[in-house]
Amino acid sequence: MGRSSYEIQEQAFRAAAGLMELVSEDGEIVDEGLYDEWMASVDEVFAELGDKLCALRAVEERIGREADQLRLEAKRHMDRARQRDGQVERVRGYMMGLLLAHEKLDGEPKCATPDGSFIMVQRRKGIRVEVTDLRKVPGRYLVEVDPKVDKKAIKAEYESGDVIPGVCVSEPVTEFIRKGA
Repeated sequence: MGRSSYEIQEQAFRAAAGLMELVSEDGEIVDEGLYDEWMASVDEVFAELGDKLCALRAVEERIGREADQLRLEAKRHMDRARQRDGQVERVRGYMMGLLLAHEKLDGEPKCATPDGSFIMVQRRKGIRVEVTDLRKVPGRYLVEVDPKVDKKAIKAEYESGDVIPGVCVSEPVTEFIRKGA
């Protein structure tokens, strides 16, 4: 069985660091024999790196396909759950209609069922506030909103060379994997 990704990575880093020991300050190779050994180890690392990356890409693609399949399945389940929620709401509507008819006939919001339980219309009184004219609402009822920074405008100013006080702008480098054919 091949070596782990970590082992290959470590050997690659050691090989890169080993080059510095084979070259003098003026860039000349110090020992041709050691350089040939180093080059052979680099070739070995390159071969293993390629094989490992190819295998890892296959694993990544398989896991990605599984994740896509699971997302599809989850979407199907969510669609079905929404459908069921709609059915529940329709059944509750039927129940409410029957309970309201019962209340109108009997005068009671509660209806006994044959299994010994009961179902009833329950009412809660609430207060709803609707603002019709915001300018007329007294200040003590208004809530201050914190200002938001327009980051797009700051980026544009930064790119044109301006410095914005109170803002620190950095240019991080994002690394990502690109696969080619």
